[in-house]
Amino acid sequence: MRKKMTAKKWTVVALIICLISLIGTSFVQTSNQKIKIKSMKWESPQGNLLSADLWIPQNATADTPAPCIITAEG
Repeated sequence: MRKKMTAKKWTVVALIICLISLIGTSFVQTSNQKIKIKSMKWESPQGNLLSADLWIPQNATADTPAPCIITAEG
């Protein structure tokens, strides 16, 4: 006779899946750590807090410039 999974077991399984997804997403976003993501925050002249992410390729230097991506939320 098979035992049914309890709520605790389902919670553990869900947390493991979330952790694996979190690690996988990090590797996808940074191209396996080849892209540096820098979070930026500043205040607008009207006093609103603005934030954006700056995505910088690993091989971007002053001698070998490369394009970057800036994403602003909302």
